[in-house]
Amino acid sequence: MTSSAVRVAILVAAVVLGAVIISKGFPTFDQAIAVPSRSPTPSPTGPSPSTSQTTPSATTPSPRQQGVKVAVYNATSAQGLAAVVAGKLQNKGGYVIPVIDNFPASQITLIYYRDAQGKADANLLKDKFLKDGHVTRLPPGTPVPKTVELAVVLGSDYAAGHPIG
Repeated sequence: MTSSAVRVAILVAAVVLGAVIISKGFPTFDQAIAVPSRSPTPSPTGPSPSTSQTTPSATTPSPRQQGVKVAVYNATSAQGLAAVVAGKLQNKGGYVIPVIDNFPASQITLIYYRDAQGKADANLLKDKFLKDGHVTRLPPGTPVPKTVELAVVLGSDYAAGHPIG
């Protein structure tokens, strides 16, 4: 290859690379661009009841509790801990508990979710029943059945504050 052919090849590669970088760096017409909406003009007596500031957006899932499938795992040496918590979640929360089992030891209580709806549901479960739990996405390869929406792994932190018996 001559030196001019090498220069042409380098120039073509640089142009292609530049085009790829530019296409990834700028939004296209297909992407949503946030445009501030006009807020309604308040009436002399204040805002109308239909203009609530606390209404969740259409993309934010509403947290659910009734019928949510939750696996409850005991990651402590406290015998029966998962069964006690599962009973509480089922009787007081309306959760469906298809799995009660043991899990490798954990110092902290984890509440695993799979998707955006699961995250909303996991935060509700934490707020109502497992205040010290840590809400986190379920890592790939974790042995939790696919039919379960949330998985609670009870750690030694929970066992210390909630003795059974």
